[in-house]
Amino acid sequence: QEGGPTAEAALPTVRRFLLDNNVPWPTIVDAPGEQSIAKTYDVIQVPANYLIGRDGTVVDLMLNRTNMEAAIAKALGR
Repeated sequence: QEGGPTAEAALPTVRRFLLDNNVPWPTIVDAPGEQSIAKTYDVIQVPANYLIGRDGTVVDLMLNRTNMEAAIAKALGR
C-alpha cells in the first residue's frame, strides 16, 4: 500500500503471522516496480489467494482455507 512500510520492513511481521497461524501454503510478499507480482496477476485486494500452475498461468483464484484443497486436487487431476 502506498505510504505503508516497505516489503523489507514488513517481512518480519508477515513471517511471524504465518508461523503463529500455521499457514500451510507458500506466501509471497510483493516486490516494487516492474517486479511486482500483484501487477502481473492483477491483484486488486489483499489478501489475495491465487493458485498458479507450474507454467505460470492462474489456475484458480479467491481461494481460502475451505476451498484451497479442492482447487489443488482439481488442478492435479485428482
